[in-house]
Amino acid sequence: MVRDVERTGQSGAAAELALKAALRDRSQATRDGELESESTVRQLGELWLAETDRAVRLGKRSPSTAQQYNYRFDRHVRDGLGALRVRELTVSRLDRLVVEVHDRFGTAAAKTTRTVLSGMIGLAVRYEVLERNLVRDVGRIESATSSARALAIDEPRDLRRKLRADKRCRDWDLVDFMLASGLRIGEGPR
Repeated sequence: MVRDVERTGQSGAAAELALKAALRDRSQATRDGELESESTVRQLGELWLAETDRAVRLGKRSPSTAQQYNYRFDRHVRDGLGALRVRELTVSRLDRLVVEVHDRFGTAAAKTTRTVLSGMIGLAVRYEVLERNLVRDVGRIESATSSARALAIDEPRDLRRKLRADKRCRDWDLVDFMLASGLRIGEGPR
């Protein structure tokens, strides 16, 4: 389909600049019209999440990762940027959202939110709606130094002694399993 585009201006040069801007910003329907520059960020996010869900079904992505992406999109991105048009996204808007999430919810939430935004904007680039992934220029998320450390040689023995004194802990038998396997809390059996 071919559409004529016209723009006017105070002078020929101004009209030409207006025409070039209109052509640059013009909605560019691609891939069956699923996404264009006038689409909302919410629509972009829903399309990206559908792609993520498809990756889960194909075994290319973990279901828990997809759940985390859905949660961060619903909690932060949809409400923070969802009403904007894709063409209205800027590095500063994205950066502001990531900083706000970091300040209110912590480093892990900010990093996952940044990952969600990067995936969404990457999809817009693949659909040729945006020229580049704006999230690349969003500021780094610095985390506080971690206080996590490995147990000293005598600490596991002391922990086992204390836990064996508790009937419920003995019944669960998780401590010995986790100490023997080296698994972290989230990696053990449920």
